Amino acid sequence: MVLIDTMQGTRRNFTQGVNFYDEVRRFEISLIEQALRQTNGSQVRAAVLLGMKHTTLNSKIKSYSICHNGPPRSNTVARSLSIANE
Repeated sequence: MVLIDTMQGTRRNFTQGVNFYDEVRRFEISLIEQALRQTNGSQVRAAVLLGMKHTTLNSKIKSYSICHNGPPRSNTVARSLSIANE
């Protein structure tokens, strides 16, 4: 697939053909990753942003193998959790 720059922005040249499902997959992954970044990894809040149920979002995250652990925890919280788990 070739990208063409126009005055309206970058557009795809479909003369070579395109796999619709691959493009939909890329688009969904991009939207989900953006929503997770914006909500610091909260799937419930990301689902609200995307207008879907959190169970649907969770299913898509699993099926696309999207990794997002949220914001890094402070050392105090991490230490507290490791002590609690011992």
